[in-house]
Amino acid sequence: MSGDDEASSQEAARNAGDDEDSLQEAATLAAASVAARSGGDLGRALSCAERCHELRVASHGEQHAEVAAALGLIGAARRRRGELDAALAADQRALEIYEHVLGDSHAETATAAGNLSATRRARGEHDAALTLGERALAGLRAACGPDDLRTALAWGNLAAVHRARGEHVQAIACGRELLRIREAVLGDRQLDTAVARSTLGSLLAAAGEHAAAAEQEQAALAIREALGEARAVLESLTNLATISRNLGDAEQSLVWQQRALTAQRALLGEADPATTRSRLYVAYTLLRLGRRIEAARVVDEGLRHDPRSAELRQMQQQVGGAPGFRAPAKQRPRGRGKR
Repeated sequence: MSGDDEASSQEAARNAGDDEDSLQEAATLAAASVAARSGGDLGRALSCAERCHELRVASHGEQHAEVAAALGLIGAARRRRGELDAALAADQRALEIYEHVLGDSHAETATAAGNLSATRRARGEHDAALTLGERALAGLRAACGPDDLRTALAWGNLAAVHRARGEHVQAIACGRELLRIREAVLGDRQLDTAVARSTLGSLLAAAGEHAAAAEQEQAALAIREALGEARAVLESLTNLATISRNLGDAEQSLVWQQRALTAQRALLGEADPATTRSRLYVAYTLLRLGRRIEAARVVDEGLRHDPRSAELRQMQQQVGGAPGFRAPAKQRPRGRGKR
């Protein structure tokens, strides 16, 4: 081998090693983006996804499945941040790459269609979201099978689309499929199964089936408590308080609200804004039940921990006022959110 050939060989080896290091870094960043998004750190989720994309483009070029996967991470982070135009661009590009590289029938292509459906739904483009959601479900059923966990995710996405369109019967049917698959694959004592039960509960509540919703949410709560998932427990308690209120059972709603307040105090601290909101809800419900002295104690306790809260000050004045009390509009308990 000539000296020039040997030098070229060494350079190629170094470049290959650099590419391997870059791709390993990209994989680490991809995992970090997912973890940050799950933990609510959307800024880090986006920065990790964007750096992952840069590294993969440098190593693979634009037309590669791993580049499309990085774009999917960018789209997910952007969507969660409410940056829907940027999310749409990322999700559309990811789908185009998958179609070009893997074809229409691949599971990754179907998943990308589901991601784009979620972004279209967030933008209020419900017809396009439905078409893409149905495409994703059909593709994943064909590629992965009807009882695969990825197929379950497609059912969950389609349930959200139907709910957004006001098609509650179809939404509930999709939610039941999501739960059926997760129970069959994961069992009935696993966190993702609890999420599916809570999702079905939200769909039932949106349809006005509050008693059935309470049954599903209580089952989700039991799983979450058994697993020691404090934040998920808090979510279930808050949901159950809303369901009980919608059932007209203020006493039971108060029980759930008080448990949620206890959980928030332990998890978030006494002066956290979410804890203050919980105190306001508890005080409001106590007042509605005619328990004015107890309501005043809850407000006073809140002010000891959060003396600058204008909402608590306003509530303190109203608790001591005339019987025609109304809860501040901004502090009414919120309805159940999307899953």
